[in-house]
Amino acid sequence: MAIISSNLNNSWKLCIFGSFIGCFLTLLCLDYHGYSSFDIVSGVLPSGNPIFDRFFKPLKPSCGEGGFIVKYPTLMSGDDEEKQDFVVNNQTSMSTGDDEEKQNIVVSNQTSISTGDEEKPEVAFMNRLSEGSNEEDKLTKKEKKKKKNLFDGRWVYDPNGNPDYRVEQCPFLSGQVSCQRNGRPDSQYQKWSWQPEGYSNFPRFNATNMLELLRGKRVVIVGDSLNRNQWESLACLLYSALPPSRCHVGVVRSDYKVFKSLDYNCSVEFFWSPFLVQLEESRGPKPRNRRRRILKLDKISASAPLWLGADIMVFNSGHWWTHPWKIRAWDFFENNGKLVKQMEIESAFQTAVSTWAKWIDHNLNSSSTKTSVFFRSISPEHKVQGCSNSTEPLDGSYDDTFPHQLTDIVTRTIDSMRTPVRLLNVTKLSGYRIDAHPAIYSRKQDQTLIRPDCSHWCLPGLPDTWNTLIYAMFTLDRQNQN
Repeated sequence: MAIISSNLNNSWKLCIFGSFIGCFLTLLCLDYHGYSSFDIVSGVLPSGNPIFDRFFKPLKPSCGEGGFIVKYPTLMSGDDEEKQDFVVNNQTSMSTGDDEEKQNIVVSNQTSISTGDEEKPEVAFMNRLSEGSNEEDKLTKKEKKKKKNLFDGRWVYDPNGNPDYRVEQCPFLSGQVSCQRNGRPDSQYQKWSWQPEGYSNFPRFNATNMLELLRGKRVVIVGDSLNRNQWESLACLLYSALPPSRCHVGVVRSDYKVFKSLDYNCSVEFFWSPFLVQLEESRGPKPRNRRRRILKLDKISASAPLWLGADIMVFNSGHWWTHPWKIRAWDFFENNGKLVKQMEIESAFQTAVSTWAKWIDHNLNSSSTKTSVFFRSISPEHKVQGCSNSTEPLDGSYDDTFPHQLTDIVTRTIDSMRTPVRLLNVTKLSGYRIDAHPAIYSRKQDQTLIRPDCSHWCLPGLPDTWNTLIYAMFTLDRQNQN
């Protein structure tokens, strides 16, 4: 029994030793053919072509700041190795879409490798990264589109710049705005141009192109003396590009002015209506029989029937509503047949603008009507700061004291209308131009003004920019249609 037990023990020892030698030889053979003993131990064998596998490093994750870094397999060329680092943040953020949650991914040195029709896992991952990048590009484009605004931007000075016309080219310009003719010594205020945010190729005014846009059309500008300022600007921009013999300008009446081009069969008219509603005079009861000025908030201006038939309408109102009490144009408000002595200006203005809006909707809200309607916002005055010695625009820190409530009322009213009306929002961009007022270089009824005029604007000057914005709107509309 002892001999048998000894033989068995020796046999087991030989078997164990032989097995060990066999495993060792197997591992040596595998390493010789390029397989890693790590793969055998972990139970993961490389798949596919062994030559392909020899050219790629195994995937190894490592820690990185703010997340983890995945070093993906890269094709090696000789002794050089190109490395790709993809930093994947563990945080997620809400996108600007509807309840979409995205994972923030930062990619550097991204390349993609494809070895056949079958999409590799690393390629699929990079494709997902690319799709995420495309979505970000789309969002960026949307954000840029939102940022494009004709009325937000900056004033750019060009020392070699010249206005689109000279004051002597337009003999019909009123003395109120002919600053150079009245002796203003500086001309720097004519060398500033408006550059809207997001518009690298902002259309500059071209009189010939504008005349083509207006061929066979009628433009009606309605409002106060600031809209008359704009009418003078547009009339002069067009008049200076044509032979005087082919134009007609009528400026005799104070409440109606007109420019006509015979060759283009177009006209630009101005109607005086500072409130857009009726201001009437009447006599009070006897025996005193005093004159009473009544602002009828619910009745459109008496000249309104003459506005009909226009292809383009430009309205404004606001300045006459803010005059001090002693020089206000009315004694009473009338609404629904009731006379009111006192009324909040914002409330009265809201009623008047609503009356105007109803008239527009009633007369222009038709599929056959193609009238373009604009409402120009208030251009700020600089009476508080004083404009006499100003030779350059204000910086962004100026304090605009003009009542924005009136502009807000116009904006809300326009938004509620059936008829499309475009707001020519010149309030902010005009507020910088304290240098562009006539100041003491203004004449009214051939008399030099004693007080500086810090309300109206020199021509050539700022109102040319207002008309350029209208021209740009039409030009950009055509470009978008094409």
